[in-house]
Amino acid sequence: MCKYIRLQGYVGGTLISVNASNNPAYGKTAFISFAVPAGTSYQITSYPTENTSCGAGVFSVFGYQT
Repeated sequence: MCKYIRLQGYVGGTLISVNASNNPAYGKTAFISFAVPAGTSYQITSYPTENTSCGAGVFSVFGYQT
């Protein structure tokens, strides 16, 4: 069972957004949201647990333009 998850969002190499769950329940959920200016790179990093295998899990990314 996963004990901990963390998501981090980077824009242009700078850490912009972080969310983590240390809920003892089996299902873990974390959500981050951030804006990315046109022409700028972004990265989302997932850290599923510490010293415990969690399996593949689900990771989704949604984008929109205004």
